[in-house]
Amino acid sequence: MKKGISIVMATLMALSLAACGSSGATTTAAATAAAPTTAAATAAATAAATAAAGTEAATTVAAAAAGEKDFKALIAQAEDTVATEAKSINSKSDKLVWDGKEDSLGPILKEIKKSGKIEIGYTAQKPPQQFHLTVDGTDNIVGFEVWMSDIIAARISDYLGVEVTQNKNIFNVKGGLAALQANQLECMPTLSPTPERVENYDFSQSYHWSLQTVGYLKSRVGEDIWKPEKELEGVTVAVVKGTTNESGLMDKYPKCTILSLESQADVLVSVLTGKADAFLMNEKTAILYCAANPELTYDLDLSYNCDLKKDPGAAYCVPKGNTDFVALIDEVITQIRSDGTFEKLEDEAIDLCDNSETLESYVAQNAVKK
Repeated sequence: MKKGISIVMATLMALSLAACGSSGATTTAAATAAAPTTAAATAAATAAATAAAGTEAATTVAAAAAGEKDFKALIAQAEDTVATEAKSINSKSDKLVWDGKEDSLGPILKEIKKSGKIEIGYTAQKPPQQFHLTVDGTDNIVGFEVWMSDIIAARISDYLGVEVTQNKNIFNVKGGLAALQANQLECMPTLSPTPERVENYDFSQSYHWSLQTVGYLKSRVGEDIWKPEKELEGVTVAVVKGTTNESGLMDKYPKCTILSLESQADVLVSVLTGKADAFLMNEKTAILYCAANPELTYDLDLSYNCDLKKDPGAAYCVPKGNTDFVALIDEVITQIRSDGTFEKLEDEAIDLCDNSETLESYVAQNAVKK
């Protein structure tokens, strides 16, 4: 049975997708019926979901220990989903087909054909998209973007006629963008194709949109500075450097002060230690961090929906000049969003988040050590 974190994440996922105009995602009947358009209505719907789930979404790590899940079984389930979908895409009669001529391949596909590897960058700090999970003492990078990349690798394997797997590389956003330009990475998911980035990189179609969520210390709930009409005037808000959270925050709240930091963990620590008043991140990550750090809460009256012109949603970022590689990624994204596989992988990733060991990893001080 799903715990509170899963229920609240699923509800907010439906609300943010509806607000951002996503047409490819499916939602549960309850979440769709609850989808409002105002911050107050969103907060009410989330409160109802949290109440229905009990108090587990905001409990300490120890409280999540009851009924611990079988990580291996959950990962195996996701891997089965990946394998089934890869087989389905690769058996389609209208799939993209390579003409067999080496000269027709772009630089990245030529390198992948030679090495049998796709070098993919992850921050591994954005659950349920991509995150660390320890199983039997071994650190794993899991999440729906990681599994989506496995499907892409399988699609490229079929396209090129050689076995292809992904190699996971850990970078922050700024470092990942630099590595793409230096040809150390071949793609990086979860990045938004902003006008500035499009000048220097190619992007796949977007596949994910998130509510931008503001949070702060529970001990500060009720302070005047959090009133929506104050527009966070004089409030220091911590965000991850180089993200669309950072660029969009000043547009939404021009009276706030932005503190740009290297990682999600650094952002949380800045609030816990008083260096910042508040944090901003996507809603599912905020829910998990608040569950792991019970001193923190999130405020949906201050949170806001994505501006699709300035934040077109998460996509794969690719070095310029690789249109054939991007076309294969787009082929996979189109398929998994149309047949329900994307939502299935997202649900499976949320299931992995909903346990005490994952929460332990996202206690802010522990996450900094990763």
